[in-house]
Amino acid sequence: MTDSGDSDVFPLDCLSEDDTVSLPLDQDEPVEIFEAVAERQLAASDDDEAGSVEEVDEVEPFNATADKALLVEVLATPPFTVERKMVTAMWKGISKRLNQSLSTNFSFRSCRDRTGLLLRQYAVRKGRNEATRGTISARLIGGGQKKPQKRRRLSTLLQNEQEEAVKRRKLEEEKVNLHREELQLRREELNHQRRQHELIREQMQHQAAQTESLLKLVAAAISQTKT
Repeated sequence: MTDSGDSDVFPLDCLSEDDTVSLPLDQDEPVEIFEAVAERQLAASDDDEAGSVEEVDEVEPFNATADKALLVEVLATPPFTVERKMVTAMWKGISKRLNQSLSTNFSFRSCRDRTGLLLRQYAVRKGRNEATRGTISARLIGGGQKKPQKRRRLSTLLQNEQEEAVKRRKLEEEKVNLHREELQLRREELNHQRRQHELIREQMQHQAAQTESLLKLVAAAISQTKT
């Protein structure tokens, strides 16, 4: 881990929506209140640890990746919402999980102090952003009002296009059905004509047979008269 702790990218900006969903800094509770709770518990934890065995902090710098992972762990198990006697245990659990995930060796004190620093940096950054947000919002009001109108126009155009597509599809289906009916009528007409031709041929064959029989009878009668 060689990156400097003074990164231009603030680690809270790198967190995803799932990571920051439980972050109380952007809620109704002010950052100052959250910081005050953190500072009181940090001071209390120092008092509780005064009589315990001193833990030697590892000299290992934080970077943006470590900051982000640390904040994710803090958000997963907020150490500022537990009872005073549980604060140290919470920070030790956070540092343990952080070290396991990053293969580092941060002490719980360094994780605790780094979190406090990040909170203070966030408070300063938030104040600056709020100061500039008013000016930017005023400039974007006009454009922001136009965007919904554009979206409505696009939605209307899309709906009209879909309706036209449905109408065209119905017309095509009607044309296909009409053509199919015409072919069926033509087929029936051809079948009827074929049957008519067969009947005429049968009639002609029957008439030819009758004529042949009459000719035979006439020939027989003539031969009898001659004899």
